[in-house]
Amino acid sequence: MIMMFQMKQFMTKKDWAYLAILLIVAIGLWIWVWREFQKPIVDPSWYANSISVAIHGYKI
Repeated sequence: MIMMFQMKQFMTKKDWAYLAILLIVAIGLWIWVWREFQKPIVDPSWYANSISVAIHGYKI
């Protein structure tokens, strides 16, 4: 007896569209997070002032 199997398509066009949208959103989110973490947390002059106060006892 020969059994005939109907092969179901692995990924349909709709699945590929969802995957493409998800990939675009993920890349956009990654770029946004990367740019946010590139910014300094505090103003760079704060570091200079705090070091100056620690060494000299007064602000520059």
